[in-house]
Amino acid sequence: MVDDAGRLWRRIRILLRWRKHQAELQEEIALHLDLKRQAFEREGLSSIDAETAARRAMGNVTSTREDSRNVWLVAWLEGAWQDLRYGVRSLRRQPVFAAVAILGLTGGLGFSAAAFSGFNAFALRGWNVRDAERMVALYGLAPGADGDRFSAGFSLDQLALFEARARSLDGVIAYDRTRPDGTGSVTAAPVRAGYFRVLGIGMAQGREFLPEEDRVGAPQTVIVLSHHYWTTALSSAPNVLGTTVRVKGVPFTVIGVAAPGFDGTDLIGSDAWIPLTAMTIVRPRDRRSTSALASSDRCCVSAAARLAPGVSREAAAAELTALLEITRRPGIDTTSRAVLVQPFTVVGSSGPNVAREVRPIFALIGCGVGLVLLLACANVANLLLSRAAAREREIRIRLALGASRGRLIRQLMTESLLLALLAGLPALAIARFVPPWVIRTLSPDAIILRFSIDPTTVAFTLGLSVVSCLLFGLTPALFATRAAPVQRRQLPLRSVFLSAQVVFCLVLLVSAGLFLRQVSTTRSQDLGFAVNGVTEVAVSLPATDDEMARSARLATDLPALVAALRLPRVAFSEHSPLQSDVRRVLVPGRAELQTLPVVHATPEYFSVLDIPMLAGRTFSAGPAGYTEVIVNRLLAEQLGGAANAVGATLQVDSVARTVVGVVPTTHDVSLRDATPGIYQAFQWKTPPKVIVHDTVDGARRLAAAIVAQDPALGALIRSYRWYIDQALSTTVFAASIAGAIGILALVLAAVGMFGVFSYWVRQRQHDIGIRLALGATPARVLRLVMRASAKAVGWGLLVGVAAAVGAAQLLRRSLYGLSPLDPLSFVTAVGILAVTALLATVVPAWRAVRVNPLESLHAD
Repeated sequence: MVDDAGRLWRRIRILLRWRKHQAELQEEIALHLDLKRQAFEREGLSSIDAETAARRAMGNVTSTREDSRNVWLVAWLEGAWQDLRYGVRSLRRQPVFAAVAILGLTGGLGFSAAAFSGFNAFALRGWNVRDAERMVALYGLAPGADGDRFSAGFSLDQLALFEARARSLDGVIAYDRTRPDGTGSVTAAPVRAGYFRVLGIGMAQGREFLPEEDRVGAPQTVIVLSHHYWTTALSSAPNVLGTTVRVKGVPFTVIGVAAPGFDGTDLIGSDAWIPLTAMTIVRPRDRRSTSALASSDRCCVSAAARLAPGVSREAAAAELTALLEITRRPGIDTTSRAVLVQPFTVVGSSGPNVAREVRPIFALIGCGVGLVLLLACANVANLLLSRAAAREREIRIRLALGASRGRLIRQLMTESLLLALLAGLPALAIARFVPPWVIRTLSPDAIILRFSIDPTTVAFTLGLSVVSCLLFGLTPALFATRAAPVQRRQLPLRSVFLSAQVVFCLVLLVSAGLFLRQVSTTRSQDLGFAVNGVTEVAVSLPATDDEMARSARLATDLPALVAALRLPRVAFSEHSPLQSDVRRVLVPGRAELQTLPVVHATPEYFSVLDIPMLAGRTFSAGPAGYTEVIVNRLLAEQLGGAANAVGATLQVDSVARTVVGVVPTTHDVSLRDATPGIYQAFQWKTPPKVIVHDTVDGARRLAAAIVAQDPALGALIRSYRWYIDQALSTTVFAASIAGAIGILALVLAAVGMFGVFSYWVRQRQHDIGIRLALGATPARVLRLVMRASAKAVGWGLLVGVAAAVGAAQLLRRSLYGLSPLDPLSFVTAVGILAVTALLATVVPAWRAVRVNPLESLHAD
């Protein structure tokens, strides 16, 4: 072992002083040669004969030198260095080829690296906390009528039980994802005491919350500031501890400043943090604060935990599910729940439903950028094939001089690897700067995602560069070093790669077209209610107001304002479009409860939104209407049809409600599906959403009148079209990414086709000149060139349409209201690609018909 270590150290020392060692080796060989020459001279030979005899005795000096060098240096290492230097010189001699190949690969590798960087930031990399891989998000899983439904979290008592008895956990945190909005100068996130300790976040100054400062029923008004807020808004005030800042007008005493670099565990950074139960002080009349935070046994708050070392998520979920069963209250908790444990990443901490929605988006983006990379590799492979044909004489000479085929393949693969690595460097820059730019473009909020180039992203990009090198470099290398030229095949290898480019490009163009068509059709689809010309004025109350008392006064004040402004079509609702509550509904004749959406609105709601009554009537005026419900057509079908539904009785949250009307089924929950649902009369227990079906000016006049009458009230104006656009944001994002990928694929395909056709014309330039000299017309030559391109492109289009059909079926779940075989998308994609191929052939074809036949005959 000691000898091996010493030998390794001696070889490392030789490598560090390699040039000097080579000079010494040369001197040593020359010394041995001179000694032999002198020996032969002493035997009586002449100087010339002695020199010859000495060289003969020494043998091949070059081989001796090589054998000696191999003792100190691994042969393949020096050979690789030689290949690398030769590859650099080769690329420098052909800068146009190198630039085109590197730019094409940069597009494929850059998009792939950027997609992985985004996936890494959203789904793999945890929040900026200590040992982020051990942090997990906790959710309660409960069965529902429409499949598994996920609850928001757990009660404070349940979390205390987890922390006290769960051996699989090293701590539990609770936090509120909805921070207090309003007029305060500080945006503070409510968190449970122990939040910073469990996350491993230290304090730059002061301390974190104590358990007694976060007691249910007796919260303390203390606050911890973020380091960013302290340094920017407070100019790093040295005596910040003990000062007062206000959150929605409520004074809080600063007890600490968090360590630098931590902005919270939500996409939007926090200025500060307050005790979770202090929400009951900030919003004393908020129903959510007076339930889950005012009574420790009520659900629900969002929760996360730190796993104990060596504990898996599955083991923690099993233990927590058993503990959760202990907390079931007889007669209250009628269903058992399981605990779901997910990674505490952006996606994982956003809830299981969000994770299920985001996962297909990343899968689609990954497939798209993968196809772009394959397209780029096929493009570069074609360029390498053309280059190999031009280097055929060089390769033949090297083979004739004794170079093995494996040695030449290694040389060509080294050049390909050099191209891939040169493209990988700008790809890392794309991965660093493009995802944040996309996020800033699509989101107006300051999102705190980290897109730094970490070792995972670097390893992925370098690994992808090596894989792409094998994809585009191996086949041309094998083709260039074949033992003897093969007979011309019916479908040349270049045509195969060209057809592959057309296939990949067509699949991407069809996919992009489907997403763009999805956005277009969804924008124009009939949602069952009026959208154009409808504006919402959302009324908000001061944080310290009695919500129910103020809302009851608004029941008189707002209708009076509407009458004074002479707004003809106005209704009041508790919900914005595509939003609703859910209720447990028991339909007569059915044994199982259904969880159905419910919209609370005044009787004018249906006429204002142009929703006709199919049967019955709208709600009665006054308290009598509170016992009535209106159902949509889908729910009416469960009651035997619209006629039979009127007069039926439903159990809504165990309260009997009489069906007085039936309306068409509308998209009250999402753009994707229309579900059975009910409508109840708005009871003015919360501030309303005022629905104005008029010009935007009418909504503005109403908002101004509300604030003028009571400056403490807020009035936010949003059109119904804005809500539709918000609901479409994910689809628009997917369409934007798909469109960008499709455009890049089209550019790469156009460059590839142009290169192949140009090379084909240059290769057959002599043949074309002879044809022209023998009387062929330019039109005939043009047909020859077009026929050569049409064959490869035609096969590519044929196979590409079949591949696009398969890809479209995979997109079926992401397309709603649109057939995956949408003919417009397919025809447009095929047309665009065919026109691109035609344009890519025009210039080479023009060069073909301009060949001088006299030059061809003279050369012949």
